[in-house]
Amino acid sequence: MSLVSQPQPLTTMPPGLLYTVAEILDDLTACKLMCMGLMPGAQVELVRRMPFGGSCYLRLHGHQVALRYQEAASILVQQPSQHL
Repeated sequence: MSLVSQPQPLTTMPPGLLYTVAEILDDLTACKLMCMGLMPGAQVELVRRMPFGGSCYLRLHGHQVALRYQEAASILVQQPSQHL
């Protein structure tokens, strides 16, 4: 059985996992991200997060994308729980 977690900011999630975008909170950021294909329902991987509020690196549609910390914090994601 697969359960879906509550949406949380991407910046609070551990790197190396695949997430589903649930919502983008900031309208200006949402417009920019949607132009890159990052919209609710998209699958993203958090590749790494730089320390001290630095950039976040995502893998989206086979490309790596760098986002400012505040942009990444406005992205709410969910991760399906998989029990293997």
